[in-house]
Amino acid sequence: MALFRTCIPNGRLYGWIDDSGTVVIEPRFRYASDFSEGLAAVAVNQDTRAEGYITPDGNFSLKLNYPFLGSFQEGRAKIAVGCGSYLYYGFIDSIGQLLIGPDYDEAHNFSEGLAAVRKQEKWGYIDKSGQVVIECRFDDAGAFSEGIAPVSVGGRYGYINAQGDFAVSPTFARAGSFRCGRGNVRFGDPEDGPVGLVDRAGNIIAKHRFQSLSAPCEDRATFDVYADLDRYSYFGYVDGNGNIVIEPSYFLARPFSEGLAAVTCDPHGGSCYIDRTGERAFPGKFLSAREFRNGLAEVHTFTRNGYIDRTGYWVWWCRRRHN
Repeated sequence: MALFRTCIPNGRLYGWIDDSGTVVIEPRFRYASDFSEGLAAVAVNQDTRAEGYITPDGNFSLKLNYPFLGSFQEGRAKIAVGCGSYLYYGFIDSIGQLLIGPDYDEAHNFSEGLAAVRKQEKWGYIDKSGQVVIECRFDDAGAFSEGIAPVSVGGRYGYINAQGDFAVSPTFARAGSFRCGRGNVRFGDPEDGPVGLVDRAGNIIAKHRFQSLSAPCEDRATFDVYADLDRYSYFGYVDGNGNIVIEPSYFLARPFSEGLAAVTCDPHGGSCYIDRTGERAFPGKFLSAREFRNGLAEVHTFTRNGYIDRTGYWVWWCRRRHN
């Protein structure tokens, strides 16, 4: 059962609803993350860090005293020890056992069985037992996706496989994780060079003079171009081959999810949802709008906070408090 986090403005207490809008966990937490792998990090007594994890019945499964508790991914959650900016990271399992570290200056979540970790200014990868499988030798490192991960050496980005060998040579100024068989990259200058899409062999699928370009999601990737006349950036969408399918006419654009995408229609922040052809999915504007997940999307208006379904119907809402 999918659960959706809610926040009651009066007192800023978090709870959860199901996809019908029924409250399944009453709002009583001052800090809360989304559920992931059946657990959510929460706190009852403070709003700056989690005190443990609850299960979907709202009861604590684990109570832990770490400065940081992350969400569970592939059976592991990132934790930290230390104080202030002097933190060291490791990982626990779902029963709270410390399995890895904390030995690292930074760490990313596990993805495809590996997690990127940083030690002494260099990045490498560990497996779920904590074994170093790719030595810390990179200047930067991203998550594995579709069997490869973006890394940088000497200021240039490429992609490695799970054995640590380069699948795509480090020739790019920037590189993002793969989605739908495509990786988003920047050529030349790291700040204003052309952007494009590459395949798993490093072949250039598309190259554009856009400000930015994301990796495709549901065969749609966001891009933006700068308009000198009115000093705004305008966002649109390309397909997985880099062809413009929705012209850049929005002030902000989110990734497609479950067939719809939230876009900002005016410079004052009004957002709506469009379908894959660029048509409005349903009437209505929102102050903010997020991606759909399991049939619902979190939205905010001047008077309401809540969730809508893919027809725009308010499944759950509460009155928004104005300070």
